[in-house]
Amino acid sequence: MMNFKSFLLLVIGVISFIACNSNSSIDYIGVYEGVLPCEDCDAIKAKLTLKEDQFYTLYETYSAAEGDEIKRMSGKFEWEEEKGVFSIEQVGAMPLYFKIVDNKIMHLNFKAEPFKDNQQHILMKIESSEE
Repeated sequence: MMNFKSFLLLVIGVISFIACNSNSSIDYIGVYEGVLPCEDCDAIKAKLTLKEDQFYTLYETYSAAEGDEIKRMSGKFEWEEEKGVFSIEQVGAMPLYFKIVDNKIMHLNFKAEPFKDNQQHILMKIESSEE
């Protein structure tokens, strides 16, 4: 039968394991780039920089026949532990949701779920940290 000290050590071990698997253990810091689908244009070229202090910079270039439009957003992103995703708030629009998977960032839909064609919604890590 397990005594109290053994039980306490087991509980501490489980808590430590869970804490180590939080967003702090994810190597998310770096620069990500990719081309995302666009309903109103040809494509969106995206470059997302994530920093250790949970600040981000996102450049989006909307490519269209009549010319490119560049948008820049920056601010603080928020982790949503229960969903395993992070979100970026937008002024006057729904938040953007992303999930980090193996040195890639998957852009998610407004419900924080993968798009049906999720292969087209990927940003690849190109730099491990800011320079």
